[in-house]
Amino acid sequence: MEHRHLTWTTEEALRELYRVVAAIPLTKFNMSVWYEEWENDDGSCGTVGCAAGWAAQDRWFRERGLTVEPFGPPRWEGHSGRAALAGRFALQAFFGLHRDTAHALFVPQVGTVSREAVLHNISLMLEGEEPDPYEDLLHLKDETA
Repeated sequence: MEHRHLTWTTEEALRELYRVVAAIPLTKFNMSVWYEEWENDDGSCGTVGCAAGWAAQDRWFRERGLTVEPFGPPRWEGHSGRAALAGRFALQAFFGLHRDTAHALFVPQVGTVSREAVLHNISLMLEGEEPDPYEDLLHLKDETA
């Protein structure tokens, strides 16, 4: 059986995630959906997604097997021949995170989570800390200017 081994570190993956999240237009960022594609009535793009959904659209992540289909969770097949992991489980394995850490970063338990709060948590993790609960970060707002 052929195995696909991780050729990246957790730190490298988090740095790439930070890059992706920082570049997401605020109108396209929504931590309450994985990834949803649609066209607005005026023909403009109405696609929105969370940090993981947009990461799975990025070349760096796609080249390493992280994928997402519209209206579905991210998927990752870490070993060929095995069923792909989906959602938080895929992200936990892809990023090499403990299940509680993956849950804390990618599955907010509060309503609206700002892009700034997600970037804050990724930064904490890059410093070797655990992510803060999003309910403690509601004061972090995205700048609209």
